[in-house]
Amino acid sequence: MNQEKTGKFIKKLREEKKWTQEQLANKIPLGRDAVSKWENGKSLPDISALQRLSEIFSVSIEELLAGEKNPKKNVTLELYKERNIFKRNFKIVVMMLFFLLLLFFFYYFINFYKSISVYTVFGNGDNFEVSNGILIKTNEKIYFNLGNIINLDNKKIDKLELFYVIDNNEKEILSTEEENILFFDYLGYEEYFDMKYYSSIIKNMYLKIYYDNTYEVLKLSFEEDYVNDNLIFSKKKSISKDYVKKDNKTLNYDLEKRIKSNFNTSDKENYYYSLKKDNKNIDITYISSSRELNVTIYKEDLIIEEYYYELDTNEVYFDNYENDKYSFEYKKKYTCISGDCGSERNMKDKSKFLKDLIEEIIK
Repeated sequence: MNQEKTGKFIKKLREEKKWTQEQLANKIPLGRDAVSKWENGKSLPDISALQRLSEIFSVSIEELLAGEKNPKKNVTLELYKERNIFKRNFKIVVMMLFFLLLLFFFYYFINFYKSISVYTVFGNGDNFEVSNGILIKTNEKIYFNLGNIINLDNKKIDKLELFYVIDNNEKEILSTEEENILFFDYLGYEEYFDMKYYSSIIKNMYLKIYYDNTYEVLKLSFEEDYVNDNLIFSKKKSISKDYVKKDNKTLNYDLEKRIKSNFNTSDKENYYYSLKKDNKNIDITYISSSRELNVTIYKEDLIIEEYYYELDTNEVYFDNYENDKYSFEYKKKYTCISGDCGSERNMKDKSKFLKDLIEEIIK
C-alpha cells in the first residue's frame, strides 16, 4: 500500500469536484490539516474517514487504499498479508529477545552465580586461639587473612606454619616468623594451594604455632558468612543487627579474650570470678568449650537469681527464685517461660543488669 498514491488519488477526486481542502474537510468533518496530510502522503485516513470519503466520492474503500479505480490488486488482502508479516516478525523478535535473555542468565550462572564466597576463620587451642580471620574466594583470586592470634599465656611465638591434610598427606601452605598470615592466590598460578581441592582444603586446614621449643596445632574452622547466590539484590534497611547476630562467633572472641584475662582458672576450660554487689554475692563461671557464661546471685547463702548467656547467639536465660518465681528467655525476642515475668521492660532491665555486670568486670 502506497500512502503517496492514496493521497494523490484523494486530491484528484477533490479537484474533480472543484472543492478546496477546507470544503472537503467540512464534509467529513475534519480539520483541513488532516486532508493536507493525506494528499501529501504523510498519513492515511482512519476507517471512519475512509467510509465517509467512499460515500462522498462514490468509490470503494478498496479503490481509495489502492489509489486508483478498479485496482488490479486486492488491497485488503495485501493489508492482511502485511499485518501477518508484521505479527510474524514481531514474534521472531520476541523469541530472539527471549533467547538472548536465556543466554544472559546462562552466562550469569556460569560466570557469576556463587562466584564470591566469604568465610570467617577461627580456632581454639590450649594456649592460643584464632579470631577475626577472613577468607574471600572469587573465580579468579583468593584472599586469606588469619586474623588475630590470642595468646592466652603470653607465650613468645617463634614461627607460624599453615598447612592442610588430605588423604593423610600434610601439605604446607605458608611458613612465617611474623605473628600473622596474609596471602593472595590466583587461579592458574596457585602458589599456595590447588584450587581443585579448595573445599577439602578449608575443611582440613591447620595452624601450627611454634613457641618455647615446642608447638601447638589448632584446627581452623571456616564458617560461610556470605555468598552471592541471589538473582535480585535488595537493599536492607539495617544490616548491623543481622550481622552481629550472624557473626557473633567472631565478634565475641574479643569478649572471651577479656573474660579469660580477668577470670581465674585451673584447667583453661572453666573460668571463675566472684564479687559482692549491693549486699549480694555473685559467682560467675565461663565455660570455654560451650562459650557459655553462667551467673549465680546469692543472698544470705540462698540462690535468688541465675543467668545463662550464650556468646555465639546472644541468647539469655533467666531464673528468679525469690517470692514470685519466674523464668524468661531472650532469643531474638523476650519470652516469659513460667511465672509472672512482668512487662517486657522488666525483662530488659534484668538483661541489662547482666550486660552491665560483665562490662564492669572486664574493663
